[in-house]
Amino acid sequence: MGILAVDRQGRQEAAMAHFEKGLKLYHDGKVDEAIVELRQAVRLDGRNARAQFTLAECLDRKNLADEAILHYREGLKTDGNNATAHFEFGNLLFRSGRVNDAIRQFMITLIVNPQYVSARYMLACCLEKKGLIAEALQEYRYILKTSPNLTEPRISSAQCMERLGRNLEAIGEYRAALESDPGRVDVRATLARLLEREGLIGDAIEEYRFITGQDPENIDFRLRLAGCLDRKGLIAEAIREYSAILRMSPENRAAASRLEKIRQDHARLSAVADRYFAIVAECSPEEDALFKRGVSLYVEGGYDDAIACFGYIADAAGPSEARAHFAGSLALIRKGVLDAAESGLKKAAWARDDFAEAHFLLGLLHERQGLLYEAFQAYGEALKHQPDLHEAKVRLRAVVGDQG
Repeated sequence: MGILAVDRQGRQEAAMAHFEKGLKLYHDGKVDEAIVELRQAVRLDGRNARAQFTLAECLDRKNLADEAILHYREGLKTDGNNATAHFEFGNLLFRSGRVNDAIRQFMITLIVNPQYVSARYMLACCLEKKGLIAEALQEYRYILKTSPNLTEPRISSAQCMERLGRNLEAIGEYRAALESDPGRVDVRATLARLLEREGLIGDAIEEYRFITGQDPENIDFRLRLAGCLDRKGLIAEAIREYSAILRMSPENRAAASRLEKIRQDHARLSAVADRYFAIVAECSPEEDALFKRGVSLYVEGGYDDAIACFGYIADAAGPSEARAHFAGSLALIRKGVLDAAESGLKKAAWARDDFAEAHFLLGLLHERQGLLYEAFQAYGEALKHQPDLHEAKVRLRAVVGDQG
């Protein structure tokens, strides 16, 4: 063996000794000391790829990104098919803001090992960061085909769908993510807001209830829950929620203002309901004992029992069906359950098309929700069947003015 060969072998052996010592120090958490040994290792043998990669990791730990990048590159010259090294190098480049270079490393990783899920996920993250949302989504979906139980790619997939305007698909993805990880409050909050934007208020309420159940002191989410309850017409529950918020935060102006407005709305609607109920009670046949029982329950404030009583009559589909739906809806208004009241009023109008009072009350409920066109139609329908219904004329003029 020649002198040069012996010298090279000696340097390699010395380099390996420094590498092994540096590796042990690194694993023991002594990063600075490890760097000293690993520098010696790569100085003695620059082709020792493991030493180059380990030194790069240590330098990365010390936030010496530029130097770490140089050592990853040196190591990959010798060991270019090392998928893990390409992946870790890509992560470093991504964290350093060199997204294009990171994309290249993640792509090489996948060429070396197409099943490297973490590399594909990071590639998708890079594409998303570059604004290539459709391409990123394609990568996330590829991951989910082979690993459907992974939560993070599914969340990222949902976020891409949302950014592409595919909101209903995004809702499905967020729900699937929550099936595998139900405790992700951040995902549930995102889902709730998206449901709210899509007008799926009942579903949004369920999500906000779950969140506030986990974190009852979170006023922001309780405000959102109260707002959804209000929009859904569950004003009795909304009043309770806003009241609870004010007990926790007496200075909360948003809650105080909304609570006052809802109470005024409910008082106004209740007054209308009572007035119409008096008319219904007067017109109820003396021989209809069950209807009379419902009237008595309403007058006594037993709205739940009155609702059940009128519901039983309506289900029988007899001559009192429309009147029973209407009376039950008035009780629901008094109880503060406007979504169910709206459903009952529609049934009353279907059972008796010329039921002007039912159409008028539907108009009031639509107007309260800001559904001005629907309110316009309902008031018009009421006036078609009862042209002298003064309240409907007043509200119709107000709605036309708002639309104008």
